[in-house]
Amino acid sequence: MSIHKITFSLLYYVSDELNTNRAENAWSQAEKLLSTVSYNTEHGLVDIHVDWKPAVNRISVPPPPPLNKAQFKAFIKSRMKSDKGSAIRGLPISQLYEIIAQPIQAIIRLHQKFEKGHARIIARHYLELYLYNFFMVVNLAVPGTCNFSNTTIYDYSIKPFYYPSRMNLSCYPIELAIILSRQLGWPVIKDIEMGLVHSWLKSLKLETKQVAQSRIERVLFALLNALHGNTEITHILWLLHSLEAFYDTPVIEVVKNLRNRAFKWLSVPENNKKAIKKEFANFYGVRSSFVHGAFDIIHPLKNERIDKNVDIQYDKIYRASHFGLAMLIASIQSLIENNYYELNFDEIIQGMSI
Repeated sequence: MSIHKITFSLLYYVSDELNTNRAENAWSQAEKLLSTVSYNTEHGLVDIHVDWKPAVNRISVPPPPPLNKAQFKAFIKSRMKSDKGSAIRGLPISQLYEIIAQPIQAIIRLHQKFEKGHARIIARHYLELYLYNFFMVVNLAVPGTCNFSNTTIYDYSIKPFYYPSRMNLSCYPIELAIILSRQLGWPVIKDIEMGLVHSWLKSLKLETKQVAQSRIERVLFALLNALHGNTEITHILWLLHSLEAFYDTPVIEVVKNLRNRAFKWLSVPENNKKAIKKEFANFYGVRSSFVHGAFDIIHPLKNERIDKNVDIQYDKIYRASHFGLAMLIASIQSLIENNYYELNFDEIIQGMSI
């Protein structure tokens, strides 16, 4: 057996867009439920333990105001003169950044023997998988409370192949999806028991799968892809892939079937049904215009100061993406609460008497 200690920095892992008490509750639950996991893999048994206490403790402390350039230099200078000066003097900015970010430590135990150096790389891969799963559990239970967009794994022991690995998983779109859903009055996104979400996901036996082989796996993997990186037009495709897999949408009359099935499962309020239908049409319309070559494509520079139309196009993308994400999160949560792993839809034929 080999034991590996790997650190990663969280930085801005919780925003203040929604109620901070939700985040405290979410991370306290996560620390109890998710600190230790084991994976049965092709590389043998892999045990992972992460000490989340620094993260949990930091949530209740208001973040310090951002430092200006002079303050940042003074801060670094004071650290150089401290007892830790010899440890950080002369290090590259990436390592200084890691120290300032208050890293979290993970311990990974590999029960199978590997060549020297190779085990460390394997351990790092499973830590990344663990963080993806952690992100999914927390954001399905208490949506919008776990942000790994700036989370970076550091491992200076892998030489000469050291490289920091940034997770780039953002919950910010979830927060905006919640806000939009509240404005529309649909769909209802709620906080549910994290233990329920954790048990549900364990029952799916995803383990270490990297390629989806069932409808629910396609739903969840597409969701993660939709939350990876900055929101772009392609994220709408991921959301629709996930929703169409969730609702088992037939290839004929896709829009109508998806809308009708989602509206039945999530119960659309009659008093705002017209506005919600319009929002759905806009969501699917953005997808169709992109796929069929009618969407006004944004230059890869994406500079709104050069051309204000960049903002206009992104507003369309964001609105559609947030609506689709709200539908998806609410759909999955409802599935979890009912202890289902997928939905089946039957067509009913009913004769009308003369």
